[in-house]
Amino acid sequence: MDDYRLVGFISDLNGNQTQLFTADPVLKHDGDLYVAEARNWTRDDLRKVQASALRFVEPVPEDEQINLQPGEVVWLAGRTFVAELSRISRTPYASLAQLRREIGRWNRTRRMGFAWTTGTRSQFTRLIAEPTTDITAMLQNALFDRQELSHGDAESYFTVFRALVQKDTLDHLVTRALYYRERHDDRRMLSVARRAVRAGVATDQNEFLAALEARAGRLGAQRLADVNRESRPQSAVRNDILALLSSVVVAEREAAAVESGNHWRAFETRVTIDRSREVAAKLLATMKHDQLPPAAESAGTHTR
Repeated sequence: MDDYRLVGFISDLNGNQTQLFTADPVLKHDGDLYVAEARNWTRDDLRKVQASALRFVEPVPEDEQINLQPGEVVWLAGRTFVAELSRISRTPYASLAQLRREIGRWNRTRRMGFAWTTGTRSQFTRLIAEPTTDITAMLQNALFDRQELSHGDAESYFTVFRALVQKDTLDHLVTRALYYRERHDDRRMLSVARRAVRAGVATDQNEFLAALEARAGRLGAQRLADVNRESRPQSAVRNDILALLSSVVVAEREAAAVESGNHWRAFETRVTIDRSREVAAKLLATMKHDQLPPAAESAGTHTR
């Protein structure tokens, strides 16, 4: 039977305290040292290295060295990520608490205290799939709750979200840009838009920004409708509608003024107009629904 002894791994721990990631293992096999670089490596994929190259490798102490099976790599979690995950794991989502307990059982590196264990890359993907879905939902809810955004856990949610997301999909990049949008960080928001184009998930920045504004409009309207249904009097809803309609008038004048010059600003303003109209319509529908007497919400029949 082939023995592949884990003696270290290739990774730069500096600057990665907020990350959750995998690293290629350095193995001792038949007295020689090898690096396993392929995604699902086998004996044929191993690259032989000299002992002198180990100075560029993060070593595993001898008493923690274990034998790996072909395809297994090293999983790593930075201390900041582990701390933020512990902070937010008391949530209705059990997957995050389970992930925290799982990482709590991992070893710790002697340098910088990273949590680490081993497994295949496909097992790693399965481990983080449900927590990624749940932290995305928590982050999006927090971004449209002013208290959470300014004084709550939105920043912690975002730290965990960034670490869990391992691939640039349109959905994940829109969520990332949404965080910067609600933080009024246009520079980083536009940087994510450019990243989406480079990743091939959007044809250009305008397409990405349109997807971002559509997501923001939907989540904002849903949050406002939920709040109004829970507690707000009809007079407050009416005032919101009037304010939104007033903002539409102002925004249309502004869009006309900048249309011939700053195209990005004109695009942003037009999207704001559409958003405001959508939110006003939903508020109006909510108000009308709440004013209906019980009989009117039934099957639609009545007796004289």
